[in-house]
Amino acid sequence: MRDPFLIVVNNNYVIPLLSNHIGGGNYIGRILAINLNKKIIYSTATDLKGKVGIDELCRTLFLELPKKKDILRLNKELLERDLELYLPEGWNIKINGYKVSYHDKDFVKVEDVKLKPLKVSVGVGCRRGIESFKIYWAVKKALYLRNIPSWRIDIIGTINLREREVKEGCKRFNREILTFTKEELNEAVKRYNLERSEFVYKHVGTYGVAEPSALLGLESLEIKGKLILKKLRVRGVTVAIASHPTYFI
Repeated sequence: MRDPFLIVVNNNYVIPLLSNHIGGGNYIGRILAINLNKKIIYSTATDLKGKVGIDELCRTLFLELPKKKDILRLNKELLERDLELYLPEGWNIKINGYKVSYHDKDFVKVEDVKLKPLKVSVGVGCRRGIESFKIYWAVKKALYLRNIPSWRIDIIGTINLREREVKEGCKRFNREILTFTKEELNEAVKRYNLERSEFVYKHVGTYGVAEPSALLGLESLEIKGKLILKKLRVRGVTVAIASHPTYFI
């Protein structure tokens, strides 16, 4: 539940050995295999059966983590049969090892275990007049780095001075865009003890945009969380992601 992953790499293979699901061994292993042009070898029982373990399911769908005893029990059952999986309506996905049904609830249920979806708040800063496609792909890259599907975004925040650019760049995500004043952003920078940027302050009057916007967006959902991705700079766009303080990946 706490160990870091361990991956072995040789001339031909990438082999994740420890903490493959919760610790991200399989995820990082796949990235290594692609970039090193090697074949990945999975070592976990559920993976060898071609099924998605309950802990990997939580990582894939960005859910809270079940209790250890439930992970062990459900993964053992998964090796023998497909499990009943109930998803909120609109989550139209297929997952190996599960018989998927849909309900009008705001939680995911695997057999008798209920799992709460983690909220995702994205903060975006950018240059004035920047092309919308640069904002879109910067957000996509940030989500990729944390293995978060784009349809799992709950809210997007930015400074009011860049509302037009961010709305245009993020319209394909079809999520609410919240805007904040420089005073609100500066207050969040101070309250969360965030890194300050004199460059950003010189241009827009606040010491940060992406990070405080992400955290304030999460607060609007009545959650005081943490940054799970600090500011990522991509071609004139800065993106940060905030989520629950219990985020485990």
